[in-house]
Amino acid sequence: MANLLTKKSDPTDYNATDYASAPEFQVYKYYNLNMTGHRVETSGTGDRLFDVYATVDAQKVRILSGTRITTGDWQITVNGLSAVGLPREGTVGIQTWGFAGKSVYEEVDAPSDRGIVSHAYSDDTLTFPIYQTDASTAWAFEFSR
Repeated sequence: MANLLTKKSDPTDYNATDYASAPEFQVYKYYNLNMTGHRVETSGTGDRLFDVYATVDAQKVRILSGTRITTGDWQITVNGLSAVGLPREGTVGIQTWGFAGKSVYEEVDAPSDRGIVSHAYSDDTLTFPIYQTDASTAWAFEFSR
């Protein structure tokens, strides 16, 4: 099931019918329910190991990101903040959501709230780091317009 579902009792038991959401299900659910508005241009990293997808609606900028099953350090850069109504320099509070699971067999009911961190920006550009310490967690970042 494309790592979207698992089974509560024994994931390897093909006769079991006690399905539950696996970690990747929550990424698709977030995409479906929260990536509203219009899509904005994004590009992944030069090494092709980290990718992003972003949307803007009347209230928020949302960025959904993840790796290609690897660890490492990357950064996300958002250009043109004034185009969404923010000043050309300032501070923005970014809400982070983590879509983690120890394996595709783990039941996960919701993304984890990783809190809000303030990031300063200037020249109409915001850059913030991503420290990917495991090979499977996906991330969502949100900030108000």
